[in-house]
This record gives sequence, structure tokens and C-alpha cells, in this order.
Amino acid sequence: MTTIATTREALAGDSMVIMEAKSAHYPTVKVMRTKEGLFGAAGDAGDCTRFLDWARADFSEKKKPKFTEEPGSEDEALLLMVDKEGIYVMSQSDPRPELVAMDFYAVGSGSKAAMGALYAGAALEKAMEIASAVDPYTRGPFTILKLKEG
Repeated sequence: MTTIATTREALAGDSMVIMEAKSAHYPTVKVMRTKEGLFGAAGDAGDCTRFLDWARADFSEKKKPKFTEEPGSEDEALLLMVDKEGIYVMSQSDPRPELVAMDFYAVGSGSKAAMGALYAGAALEKAMEIASAVDPYTRGPFTILKLKEG
């Protein structure tokens, strides 16, 4: 899977896709910036790409993708978003992103480690490093996007 973690100021993602059944792994970008905010996706690699493309299209109902994983499955894609209003999470079966009433959040296989680090006061980059130390599916390099550029 992956780790996507965010604070109200930035969003981070690891870069490794691991498909054990096909003995394949490769780096990719799992986070992006649009005019609406920062987005990152965790779960099935193909569904994550579809989710990010849909976010890029402003969640247009006409462009809603057909996801391959069933809602509620272990590999269901989750989208994490941060904008000036806060942090949001969305699954492929949700009609729209839902507000997370916290100052930080994480999704993916390394999310528990990242959340623990963030609760302990670690910076986002350190939280990603800790997640990668304990989760075999989270690998750097990490992409960290700041909400306010510059």
C-alpha cells in the first residue's frame, strides 16, 4: 500500500508501488497540487491514479471513474486532501470529501505509525521516516507539498 500523511500546512506521500503478486515494484508520485488544494491517494495503484485524475477534474460527476476495488475492500482507494479550510478524507464510495476535525491525519498501510509520530509532535517528514521504518510498503523518497508555495 502506501502512506499519505498531512497537516493543515502540508501533505506528504511515499513513492513506492509494490505489487507482490506480480513481483513488481516501482517509484511513482502519489501526491499532487491542484487549484483546489493538495491531494494524495492510498490503496490499489490503479484506483489511486483514477482518484487523483478525478480530483484534477474537480470531482466532476461526468468524469467519475469506475474503480476496480469493491467499496470496503482492503485495497479500496482513499483520498486525502488539505486546503485552506482543513483536512478531508474520501473513499471511492463517498459522494464528496468529508472534513477531518484534526490538525493532522494519515491514510494507508503506514498510517498508524505516521499518526503516532504526529501525535508525539514529529514534523511531517519525520513522521514519514518513522512510517517507512516500520511499514514494509512505505518507502522513500517522500514527496512533501506545502499548501502555501514559497
